Parts: sequence; structure tokens; C-alpha cells
Amino acid sequence: MKRTDSPDSDFNADYRSELEMEFPELEGRQSPQVLVRCEGGDFTHGRKAIELARRFGIILMPWQREQVLWSLAVDEHGRWLHTDVVLLCPRQNGKSLVLEVIMLYRMFVLNHQIVFSAHQWRTAKSIRNRLWRRIKSRKWAERRIVRNTASAGEAEMETAEGGKIQFTTRSNDMGRGFDEIDLLLLDEAYNLESGELDAVAPTQLAAADPQTFYASSAVNRDKHPKGAELSRIRYRALSGAAEGMLFSEFCAPPDADRDDPRTWMLANPSYGFPKLVDAKKMRSMRSKLTDNGFDVEMLGWGRWYEFGSSGDEELIVPREAMQALITPEPVSVADCVLALEVSPTADRVALVSAGEAAGGIHLQPRPASEAVFSVDDTVKVVAEFVDRYRPAAVLLDKDATAGVLVPALQTVGIDPVLMNGASVSLAYREFKQAVMDGAISLDSSELWMEQLEVARGRQEGGKYPAIDRYSGDVSELVAATFALWGLQRWLVESREGAGRPVEEKKMNPHGVLPMWSKRKQGGVLVA
Repeated sequence: MKRTDSPDSDFNADYRSELEMEFPELEGRQSPQVLVRCEGGDFTHGRKAIELARRFGIILMPWQREQVLWSLAVDEHGRWLHTDVVLLCPRQNGKSLVLEVIMLYRMFVLNHQIVFSAHQWRTAKSIRNRLWRRIKSRKWAERRIVRNTASAGEAEMETAEGGKIQFTTRSNDMGRGFDEIDLLLLDEAYNLESGELDAVAPTQLAAADPQTFYASSAVNRDKHPKGAELSRIRYRALSGAAEGMLFSEFCAPPDADRDDPRTWMLANPSYGFPKLVDAKKMRSMRSKLTDNGFDVEMLGWGRWYEFGSSGDEELIVPREAMQALITPEPVSVADCVLALEVSPTADRVALVSAGEAAGGIHLQPRPASEAVFSVDDTVKVVAEFVDRYRPAAVLLDKDATAGVLVPALQTVGIDPVLMNGASVSLAYREFKQAVMDGAISLDSSELWMEQLEVARGRQEGGKYPAIDRYSGDVSELVAATFALWGLQRWLVESREGAGRPVEEKKMNPHGVLPMWSKRKQGGVLVA
């Protein structure tokens, strides 16, 4: 990964000849204030996309061209160099044009399945109408469109070759009708919940090489109650924890004078371009907006949600409480369950068992936790675990990425417990309480503390709080909450109130997880 912070001296020196020839009025800084990207890359797709845009009458400014080139770069294996793309830019600079060019290329040339979503329908509708006008202006392009529908809240375009774009607002129905999503475009990302991504995660998983694009102006935490998600993504990029991300932030240098026209040029790459941002509009906005409003909207100085402090208030549980649960020695257990969690981007799968031990419930990641996710391989590992240890249940979240495993598991005779939003949330609360009460134990895996550092709660004050799957690599922690929830219910339901105590002496050798003979896997727990 490479990070650069743009200087503000001769800020357009690298683009001077190009600007003089093509954009003599353009005065805005063409490079982002902060750029985080992967080294190398093949830019063939980007160059072709820029040429296709020219055929549609679109001439991109240098900063827009670079965004297209970086976004469509591929690695030596032909896969996207950046699996996630984040473009932060003040309003009225033309960042939507970057999205249009990428959509045109990926629909007409790569025949990809694309979902464009926005917080408000008027935004998605405006992009759709602009794109359709461009297509209609070229007969060769219009002839290739075989389906073009629009209704209140949703629109779709489809080419004869199978390229498809859905324009929609963000909801649980986003991506409906798609077998796979190659490109997910999230405009107005300052108003984004990680839970909204859960609806399309399984569909993105089905794509061979999915990519997600976040486009937004800066977050104002005083006005954007859902801005924490984009703030978290930005924090990960700036802290170096977002591998495979292209992050471009156009904004003024942090110590610049908000009333200096040079600051306006540094913040707005399209400053001076006709019909976009210019000195007259900036003076008008300066007179209308508060200092904070002007800083956020016109200079890109976001009032971001804060992450990464050294205190425990942002962690889902205190470090000391979690550390105290780690048991260096192996723990013998009796009844057990197995929980699965697949990362939202399908990078890996986590398997965590919960077993009844003398000191409470013991949680342990299984060996396959380090495996790259594949349905066939995961089902094989789960089936081997079931055959060997006969767990009371196999649990997963039916609405998350792991939901794609359900048919394959059922095919081999494993009927998993399908958790829903309410049970996932309850599992999270029970896990937090169990940690605080010291009622569970953890094996000595380093994953517990590593994932605690990045795990954040989602909708803590809302109806269904849970671990935010997009806060980092937290798959084992999520699976642990499921496993604890499942075993606690099995122990209550299987004993029917008899209150049988945990056996006092250890009857099982280390590492053995036997199945009680009266139990039928998958037949007791119902989420």
C-alpha cells in the first residue's frame, strides 16, 4: 500500500501542460490531499474506459481520469487491484461523472452486473436519467439496450450481452433479481449503515471478482447520524488497516485559511470549470453557511466520528475483561455446538465451537478458521466436525454472507440453525454480558485480542445492536457470539429444567467434543 499527502505549493505542476491545452479555466488541485492505493497495476481497462467515455462525448478532467484509471486497475492475475474504492470529494465537483464512466464501461464492455445505490431516490434517479441520455445520444449504444425500466424507487438497464445496472435506494431489497453483483456503487456514503450491506453481501460473494465503490462528500457527525460507517472506513484507510483499498480524499490542507480563495482551489479539484465550483459560488456559500457547514460541504473538512483512541469506551468489551478469560491450558468439554461466520467480502471463513466445561462455556476457533472461503471446502470441514464430534447444532446468520452455505449443508444432511437479526443481536448482548461476568473461557488463540481491537458495535442504541462485520477482521468474534448463544439454549432446552450440574470430574481427554446420544443434530434449536 502507498500513501501520499498532496503538497500545496505548485499543486498542479504535474498537470500544467494538460490543463493549458484542455482546461485553461480549471484552477482546482487535481491530486487528492490524501491518497492511499496499492502499488503497481495494469491500467488497460481504465484507458479503454476513458476512450469509451470520449465516444459518449465525455471529456474527463485529469483528476477524474486518474480516479478511473486507479479504480479499474488490475493485478498480475487480472483481478481488481483494489477490492474497495473510496472517493471523498466536496459537493458539485463532478465525482458522479467518474461513476458514470465506470458504469458505462463495465456494462457495455465487461458485461457486468452493477447495483448503484443512493440514500435518496432523487440522486439515483438523476444518475440514471443522465446515463440514459448519454446512451440515447449514440444509436450504436441505444441498440444494445434490450431492457430499460423505471418506476418509483427503482430502475434497471440491461444490454443484449447481459450487462445490467440497477438504480435503487439502499434497503434490504437492494440487488433483488441479481444472481451476482460484480460492482456495488454506494453514492451518498455519508448515510450508510453496515447492515444495509448485509442484504447484498451473499450476492456479491457469488461474483468472481466483486468490487465495492464508496462515493461521498465529507461526514458531518452533527447532521449525519449514519456517518459512523464511512468514518470507520476512512479511519481504517488512514491507519493502514485497509488492505486492497483505493482511498482518495479531496479536501483543503488542515491548517489552511477557510476564507482564502487558494484554499478553495486546494479543496475543490473542479474549481473554475464551467457550471461547477467557482469563486462566485464559493463566496455565496460562505455567506449562507456556518463555519462548520462551509468547512464540511465546501472544503472537505469532515466532522468525522472518532475511532482508535487508547481508551476502552469504543471496544465492545474492556480489554482487561477479555484478557482475563483466556486460558493457556487446553480445556475439556462435553456438549458442544459449532458456529460459522464468513467475512463480508468472502476473504475467509471462521469456525468457532462452544463447549460445556467445568468452569462454564469454553470458546475455541477451529483449525479451518484460517482457510480462504469456498462453499465446497467449508461444507467438507463442517461435515468432518459433525461426524467426529456430533455437535448439538451448527449455527450461522441466514441473512449474512454465510447464508450461501445453507443449501450445500442441507445436501450433506446438516440442517443448520438459521439465526435472524433478533437472535444475532441477542447473541451479541449475551456475549458482552458473559465477558463482564467472567462466565466463559477462551482458548489461547491470539485472534481474540486482535479482533477485539478493531471490533465495533453497530446500532448500539438501536433495535438490533450487533458486532459491525465491516469494522475489520472480526469473523471469529461474531461466530463466538453465535456459538455461545446456541450452546446456552441447548443446555436449557435439553435438560427441560432438570438442572443437571456440570460433571465435576473431567471425563473426556483434551480436544474431544463428544455428542450426547439423546441429541439429534439441528433438531432442537430454532432461531
